[in-house]
Amino acid sequence: MRKTGRDFERVELVAPGMARARSAAAAFSQRLPGPPCSPVSLSSLLARGPASETLVVCPGGASLERDLDFLARLSERVLWPAPGPELFGAIAGLLGHELPDAPPAAWRRETRRKVAFLFEGSVTPARARAALASDARHWIAESVRHVRLSPQGFASLQREGVRWSALRPLRVVALIASPALARAQRRWRKLLPPGTPIWVWDQGK
Repeated sequence: MRKTGRDFERVELVAPGMARARSAAAAFSQRLPGPPCSPVSLSSLLARGPASETLVVCPGGASLERDLDFLARLSERVLWPAPGPELFGAIAGLLGHELPDAPPAAWRRETRRKVAFLFEGSVTPARARAALASDARHWIAESVRHVRLSPQGFASLQREGVRWSALRPLRVVALIASPALARAQRRWRKLLPPGTPIWVWDQGK
């Protein structure tokens, strides 16, 4: 069954800055009739990690290129896909507890090599350094919320070739897009989960 805004305990609305996040939360509050959205800036979200498993994404809206950069940064750092079906199934059997249904194929992490490093529980800087001793550079966390690394730590791991998947990918309720961003869907559609609703915010009206 498809979830609606009423099913979520908490939703974070992430935008480039707090002023934009607050404005968007006020403008679209009626679309999410559950608990009020928690507005958050991108820098704050990246520094502390998401507090919720559910996001509304709202770029700045003034520049298409800056909006695309915002989506790319967010996707790289927190909107991680699930691992491919073979890895996902193997991990589900290994952990021995229920996992959410695997996301659509378009939002799984496909790789020719079926080797990955699985983290159970929190991913700390010490655990990340230890994991670099393995050959695996596809790392799988239970959730992005379990990863306790600084922006500098993520950048260092990226230079080492590390890429991430999550067994419980964050849910994106909607993308609040300017008309220009909505028209440019081909340029960003792979950055967000497939089927993400688009709420057009035309502030020129």
